[in-house]
Amino acid sequence: CLAVPSLTFSQWKEQFGGVIADGMALGLPVVGSDSGSIPEVIGSTGLIVPENNADALAEAIGKLRKDAVLRARLGELGKQRFYAEFETAAYARKIARSLGLSERHNAAAAVT
Repeated sequence: CLAVPSLTFSQWKEQFGGVIADGMALGLPVVGSDSGSIPEVIGSTGLIVPENNADALAEAIGKLRKDAVLRARLGELGKQRFYAEFETAAYARKIARSLGLSERHNAAAAVT
């Protein structure tokens, strides 16, 4: 699994968390703290624990270690989320939609 137990500080809060998307692309089940945008990136495809709570983090990792079905399910859900939300083509579609570009234009851009 991939564990991302980030902490919030007075001058900093976890941003997008590209390492989370990378782990999801590889099909790894993800455990992340509730710091910053981590819960938004993981969505319902991983486990979220309170930040700065080592016991909750250890419990979540232990849960994944003991449950092969859960590991496989979260890994697959994370991979699907990555390809639907975070890979380059998905980002391009989101940007095109926000700019009001047509699907035909999107398809032509994807080919070049």
